Amino acid sequence: MRSATIRSAMLVCAVVRGAHARDVYAQGVAPKPLGPRTLSGVVTDAGGERLSDVDVFVAQLKKKARTGDDGTFRFDDVRPGAYDVGARRRDFAVSPRSVRVGADGGSVYLQMVRVAHSMLSVQSTTAQRGLSGVIGDTSFQAIAGARIHVVGSDARAQTSHDGTFLLPLQPGRYLVEVAYPSFAQQLIGVTVPVDSGRRLNVWLSPHQGPADSLNSEPLVALSARLITAHPKRSHFFTNEDLVRQGIVELEHLPLTVPIAQRGDCRAVINGGPGMRPLWQLREADVAFVEMYSDADGPTGTLRNTSVGAPLSPSKNYKYSTRINDLPKGDEAKPRDGSLPRDARCPGVRIGVWLRD
Repeated sequence: MRSATIRSAMLVCAVVRGAHARDVYAQGVAPKPLGPRTLSGVVTDAGGERLSDVDVFVAQLKKKARTGDDGTFRFDDVRPGAYDVGARRRDFAVSPRSVRVGADGGSVYLQMVRVAHSMLSVQSTTAQRGLSGVIGDTSFQAIAGARIHVVGSDARAQTSHDGTFLLPLQPGRYLVEVAYPSFAQQLIGVTVPVDSGRRLNVWLSPHQGPADSLNSEPLVALSARLITAHPKRSHFFTNEDLVRQGIVELEHLPLTVPIAQRGDCRAVINGGPGMRPLWQLREADVAFVEMYSDADGPTGTLRNTSVGAPLSPSKNYKYSTRINDLPKGDEAKPRDGSLPRDARCPGVRIGVWLRD
């Protein structure tokens, strides 16, 4: 009888301690520092629940860490000073926090807020050549009349009554936009294989903003860059390309920039004007990467790689024109909508289009 009472009391204490810990974190109190030259912390949601698998990064250190099951993270060998700590996880957002590391170390509490994101598309190989698939909503109901547009071309399709579509694309790399009124658009990087076709399953999320942005300025500028890309000074990567080549961190993109400097290179995000350093970007976040080497920038020249220019069509060569088949004059003339140069990474311009 006494043993049962003791066990009950211990259980109550454990519950109380757990509730207290949750209350502390919900109130935004940082945990105790872990010791000199450490920067640690905990990440929770708005209700105080600890979040695992959150990428935490410190801008000044150019370092990243991932939270464990208990929502905590730790950086070692951190000198005393002020640092900006940010975090990223799909379906959540948080503003960077400033923290000071003192003689006993430093710690920070990050509370992330859940945000709405579209469900990730699913790609598979199919015997049917070209690009085909099904467009639906997040309740898995087919959407008739959804628009599919291959950026940088006049290749377009509209879903039928059962949500299916077919585009007779040639093998190559494409950035595909899917849109429907009152739903959030999706940008999807697609690699159509040489020996088969590619099938897309896309689920659109309801959206209260503009119906779509098929003609938005960033996408118009991207179209111009794709159509007029120089075959020897441009490379494009879909998410599938990054996975196949084992590029988990974008600072490992095939650049001739010295490895120690690659993380400093900044990429234009979703057409701009915002930019992020490559060391902050991961393959899992990326739909499409565009890279252009300046003719007079040898340090930024793209390193030889198995990835070639996409077979994106232009309006004059419907569905089948290679970029390097475009007229020479189109390749050479100055282009509007060029990506800005980054002084940290001379000779190369990089654009990253996020999956959501």
